[in-house]
Amino acid sequence: MFIGMVLHLRKPLWISIVVMSLTQLHYHETLERIRHRFLGNVLGILFFVVVFRMLVPESWAFGMVLFLGYISFFTSEYKYKQIVNAVCAINASLVLLDTSTAIENRLLCLAGGACIVLILYLAQKLGRGIMGHTGAAAACRTK
Repeated sequence: MFIGMVLHLRKPLWISIVVMSLTQLHYHETLERIRHRFLGNVLGILFFVVVFRMLVPESWAFGMVLFLGYISFFTSEYKYKQIVNAVCAINASLVLLDTSTAIENRLLCLAGGACIVLILYLAQKLGRGIMGHTGAAAACRTK
């Protein structure tokens, strides 16, 4: 949340949610989630702008979001759920923010959260490398 406050985001808590959802036990799974989340958010934003701002009247938005949420229950794949998640999140944030601010905030929180996760994995790898070298040196001294 500190990073979100430094970036003057309207809803810095969203970075924490991104970090929690992207963090996985294995690095390759985390990278896959980051890829799927970025692509899903971009596609969701494009879908939102085209459908909710150009095609569907605002009075139908709530029903459309409910329908998309219902349809998303029929897939278990993370990458497809992220498209619906982005559409629903942007629509929900319109209570507090205008469309461009909601989209900007969503993308900045996603980028910030992904950076935090990658930095944490890098720090963990560096820590293991340092501990590995220290342990190897201690083992050589005892022989």
